[in-house]
Amino acid sequence: MKMQTMPKNANKAISSTLEVLNNLREQGVTKAEVEIAKQNLVSSYKLALKDPDVLASIILNNQVSGHPPEILHQTPDQIQAVTWEQVNQVAKDLIYPDKIVVVTVGGSN
Repeated sequence: MKMQTMPKNANKAISSTLEVLNNLREQGVTKAEVEIAKQNLVSSYKLALKDPDVLASIILNNQVSGHPPEILHQTPDQIQAVTWEQVNQVAKDLIYPDKIVVVTVGGSN
């Protein structure tokens, strides 16, 4: 995770971010939030495929990763298949705000 803020706002930004992460882990997201995120991801993906440079990069990354060529067209369906329960379980399994290491760079006030 990366953020930028003015040095005088750093502590507030850090505590706000940790609060959001803690809420995400403890309360999860709503079904509506998951549906909106999925729609945005699918739309962005389909739009990205219209750019030849992006398309070539995705194809190359898929080949390097060992994915079959058809994954290019399966990705939107795979995104749509993600459930609200899965998203919230991953948040519980992977987000630990109390274990985050915070590094700040810049001047102090």
